[in-house]
Amino acid sequence: MAGPVEATAIGNLLVQARTMGLVDKDASLSDLRAIVRRSFPVTTYLPETC
Repeated sequence: MAGPVEATAIGNLLVQARTMGLVDKDASLSDLRAIVRRSFPVTTYLPETC
């Protein structure tokens, strides 16, 4: 599974949003990941059979 290309920037943005109170200050890493999953498409890659 692959998420957004700019994952580092998005993570930084979420930490700043949490610090500013735009996201619940008690939000866990799982909570922040859920925000990313709801906000960006996730692509699933499966191995091809030969």
